[in-house]
Amino acid sequence: MTQAPMRAAVLRAIKRLLAVPGGAVDPAQKRRLAYDAMLFRYGADQVGPWDDYEVKESGFWTLEACKADALNHQTRSAWKQASRGAYDAALREGWMDECCPHMAPVTARRGGSWTLEACKADALPHHTRKAWRQASFGAYDAALRNGWLDECCPHMAPVTARRGGSWTLEACKADAQNHQTRWAWAQASRGAYLAARRNGWLDLCCPHMRRPDPCPRAPKAPQARAQRAPATTKAPASARPGEAWTRESCLADARRHPRLGVWWSRSREAHDAAKRNGWLDECCAHWRQGRRAA
Repeated sequence: MTQAPMRAAVLRAIKRLLAVPGGAVDPAQKRRLAYDAMLFRYGADQVGPWDDYEVKESGFWTLEACKADALNHQTRSAWKQASRGAYDAALREGWMDECCPHMAPVTARRGGSWTLEACKADALPHHTRKAWRQASFGAYDAALRNGWLDECCPHMAPVTARRGGSWTLEACKADAQNHQTRWAWAQASRGAYLAARRNGWLDLCCPHMRRPDPCPRAPKAPQARAQRAPATTKAPASARPGEAWTRESCLADARRHPRLGVWWSRSREAHDAAKRNGWLDECCAHWRQGRRAA
């Protein structure tokens, strides 16, 4: 029995060769050439017999032929992917129940719609609601639409990060504990990170995180080194978690950086506090003086 992925690969190779113009070779020969190429590359055990790919003449798929072909598969979906001709013939002639008694029953949907029991059964293999939604959107959507999510998901990790539709300080703190840096937190849980930044909770949420080392920069000139000398001073006490940025701490923090863009990227909280309180021009004055002196 040919596996469905390999069968699909062989059929794609046949389709590509059939699309190549060439009047000297008829389509049947092209199909066989493509099959032989895949057979040489992957071997008979993986590719399977030529009968799996040969175009069957009209009337080939009888009830007995469909039954025999269906025995090679465990589910209707697998049969459809591996042997579309037999599957379509059985579906068209109404032979599905006769061909598939050995297959796993179709219990996920009954009557064309998701039932509560079907949604519960479909949710069991998944550990989070997000994983269930990504893997089986139809079942998840039916449970959401009918208000069955709590009944289908008691075994899943509880959704405690957000309450009332918004991120609270406690929720942001709990979510931040799963990450070691602010960048990693922002990438993995954008909503929590943005809520913390918007409400000024970053220092409260991130005391356990390590700050990235500043990127070293080669000095451009001796005068530039003189201007950057204050950058070796220790960070102001107000930069500790839980304390607000003052005018003095913003001025001291700004002097630790070579220019405005670097200050904005490396110390966003201090920059935003200075801008919010009208201290930005004062904090940037030493950069302007350095340019005039140069």
